Amino acid sequence: MHPQIPLMSPSQAVEAARRAAGEWTREYLAMYSSLLGGIVTEPWLMNLPVDEHMVHRGDGVFEACKCVGGKAYLWDRHLKRLARSAQAVGLALPWTEQELTHIARATAAASGEMDLVVRIYVGRGPGGFSADPRECQGPTLYIVLTRLHPPGPEAYEQGVSLALVGLAPRGRFYAGIKTCNYLPSALVRLSAAAKGADYGVWVDPEGMVGEGATENIAIVDEDGWVCLPMPGAILEGITVGRLRELAPSLADQGVIKGLRTCPLRPRDLFEAREVMLIGTTIDVLPATVIDGRRVGDGRPGPVARALRQLLVEDLVTNPSSTTQLV
Repeated sequence: MHPQIPLMSPSQAVEAARRAAGEWTREYLAMYSSLLGGIVTEPWLMNLPVDEHMVHRGDGVFEACKCVGGKAYLWDRHLKRLARSAQAVGLALPWTEQELTHIARATAAASGEMDLVVRIYVGRGPGGFSADPRECQGPTLYIVLTRLHPPGPEAYEQGVSLALVGLAPRGRFYAGIKTCNYLPSALVRLSAAAKGADYGVWVDPEGMVGEGATENIAIVDEDGWVCLPMPGAILEGITVGRLRELAPSLADQGVIKGLRTCPLRPRDLFEAREVMLIGTTIDVLPATVIDGRRVGDGRPGPVARALRQLLVEDLVTNPSSTTQLV
């Protein structure tokens, strides 16, 4: 006999939703919803309609920005990329950068914390379950604030492990926009975990190295160049873009020859002096093992440390790179 499925009253459903919020939701601090027209701080209220196109079709765009000590790093660049992504998929963005910043500040104040990840989602809106965006009542805006948890000191002191994962590329158009359809990224993380690695990096059917699930990858070749994969089927991150501007100072000091893009294959990673991941919450994270093989001497190298220090100093000492949210 199958158990009877209850038909819940509204009050019973609300109580069930409250109970369903697991321990992990303690990391969820505050959320603004344009559908609600305000901010909530109870995680069990941080929900989206099931007929929101962003939920059942991945039809939306987003950004994630870190906020350290109340200052959001490269906030303006994240907002500009959000606008570019929305325009690319024909999604109206009725909120100006000033309005988005105002809403984010109010949500950050409600969070009660200073070190945060600010996630901005713009969806097509609710209205139906077909693939036709014209049925949607949107656009909708959700700003979700969670606690910032960068990798621990041991990750930077010892390095992390990578697994190479075969995956078909997303194509130039989809790679160039930050949509809410992250199935390929989820598959990369699952494959890497199955291999016992900390992070995964995909390799396309032609044997070219692309990017991680949510991180860019770079190497230091034998000549001292910092090499990034060729653009096209990857989304170059905001952090990499900033490093392009900051890295020449290291070239002037003789730490590196410079920073450039070049075709990367797995053998280039195995033969590299250093391999590193680059991203919003990790900055520059050295990788010391790839598919069970040691990178260089198996220890984090000086270039990864120097690049990360550039980002840390930029956040702390350069007012033009940050926006005060709290």
